[in-house]
Amino acid sequence: MANLYILPDAWLIALSIWALLSLAAESFLVYYRSPLPSFKKMGRKMVEGAVLLILLMIFDLIHDALDGHSSGVMLLSPHRELRTVLVLVTAALFFYGGKEDKRNYILSAASFLLLPLLDQALPWSLMLLLLICNVRTAIRICQSYRQYHEGITAHAIEEAINKMPEGIFLTREDGVPVLVNDAMKKYMEDILGKTVSNGSFFWKEIEEKGETLKEGKEIIHALSDGRIIRFTREPFMTPTGFGWQMGAFDMTDMVRMNRELEEKNETLRKQNEKMKDLLDMLVPLESRETLRTIRFKIHDMMGQRISYLQQILNNRDYENYGRIGRILSHLLKDMEKEIKVKPDLILSEMMGTYESLGIRFHVKGKLPPGSTGSLLVEILREAAVNAIIHGKADEITVTFEEENHYAMTVTDNGTGSSGPLKEGGGLSSIRTRVEKEKGTMAYTTGCPFILKVTIPEKDSLSS
Repeated sequence: MANLYILPDAWLIALSIWALLSLAAESFLVYYRSPLPSFKKMGRKMVEGAVLLILLMIFDLIHDALDGHSSGVMLLSPHRELRTVLVLVTAALFFYGGKEDKRNYILSAASFLLLPLLDQALPWSLMLLLLICNVRTAIRICQSYRQYHEGITAHAIEEAINKMPEGIFLTREDGVPVLVNDAMKKYMEDILGKTVSNGSFFWKEIEEKGETLKEGKEIIHALSDGRIIRFTREPFMTPTGFGWQMGAFDMTDMVRMNRELEEKNETLRKQNEKMKDLLDMLVPLESRETLRTIRFKIHDMMGQRISYLQQILNNRDYENYGRIGRILSHLLKDMEKEIKVKPDLILSEMMGTYESLGIRFHVKGKLPPGSTGSLLVEILREAAVNAIIHGKADEITVTFEEENHYAMTVTDNGTGSSGPLKEGGGLSSIRTRVEKEKGTMAYTTGCPFILKVTIPEKDSLSS
């Protein structure tokens, strides 16, 4: 101790300030690390306590030297026995903490520098010990800073749980609360008008006021402001035993969206039914238009033939009445030929019928004649029905090609298909018709939906 008393006042004041700053830094470290999960272990708390004890002993020695300077009394052995005990305690604490961090063994050995036996090394022993403590504190502060920004603290977890919009209530088996967040407390106040600390009492009260579902595992509450809250309760296991996990969820938006979705689905269903009814009318409508055309043609043709017969019958000088039978026979044959409606006429009438329903048609190329053309028109009708009903299309483009085969490509502006397409009645019917003529059918899903049909051997298929 004598070495401290002979130091100038400036040295003692500097050492005193150094010790105070070291105490402040260590205190800040303890406060800063307290929320960290790593600081929850008792061994680490004991080590930080030992560091604070060392710094207090250093400050006490420097303070005694300053008092000796001011009073002129030199205390040769102040608190020697107590200091010895405290040094041994701190060494033991550092040694215990060294089980997790071997660097604590250095502090355990350095603490012996404060033993009264080594007072002759003052003030250098104090300065060395302060330096060791300062370096350790600086390292720990840097490590704690990284843990705060790279890891998750207990405080951060608590804050995150409280910011959740869903209510959380964890209790032990008897209902004793373990964790309850702010959202759950708000739901308690909205429904019960108060907060309930016991989980069992809380569940019983909301069960009496709400609608219980799924064998008591769910409770639905409809609040006066229109909100719908769903409460759930599930058992869970903890290190200390059995417990309950309760949750609260605001289902208002979900219920509203489900209702809107149901309304939209109902609207779409009605529209599909209406469209299906309209499409079912297409074939009879087209048939009526075709029959009307045939009727006009037969009327004109028969008018010509009957007029010719009338001229023959009114001519008294006409002698070859045997020709009348032949004329009538030809009349029947001509009628049979005229009754065969050309495919381009059917296509024109079909397009006109669809366009009257708001479906736009674009035709590129020339429709093949004869049976091939009739087949392609039938396939086009089936493809159009599929595009309108399933793809919600309102625009269809048809392209006809003729190069050693007949080809038809149908493209629509519908929704298409997002995944693999399962051939239903429409596509299956088209494929059957095409393969019967030894043709091919291919399609691409997505938007737009493209269907291509090829029919070979145009000469044999044409009439």
